[in-house]
Amino acid sequence: MNKGNLVLMALAISLLVFVVGCSGGDNEATEATTEAATEATTEVAETHDCDGPCPMKDVAMDHLTEINGKFYCAGCAVKAKADAEAEAGEAEDSHEGHSHG
Repeated sequence: MNKGNLVLMALAISLLVFVVGCSGGDNEATEATTEAATEATTEVAETHDCDGPCPMKDVAMDHLTEINGKFYCAGCAVKAKADAEAEAGEAEDSHEGHSHG
């Protein structure tokens, strides 16, 4: 190796030592930032299976509709809502048309 390469290598090593030595001064701020990033990335969306006839599993809760305590996807929710309204209508009209004399 010639003298120029040795000087450049010595400068590169000293610069590396300087950068590594100066970067470790504020560990508390770095740890707080790392913890905040870890908490943000470990949030897990709540999921539920569709209670309708479709085979959908582990659907995010913001995509489900609750009807009578059960959770339905958009396609099943329309049918479940119509069925619930029909059952409510039948319960109200069950004594209509005959007397209890």
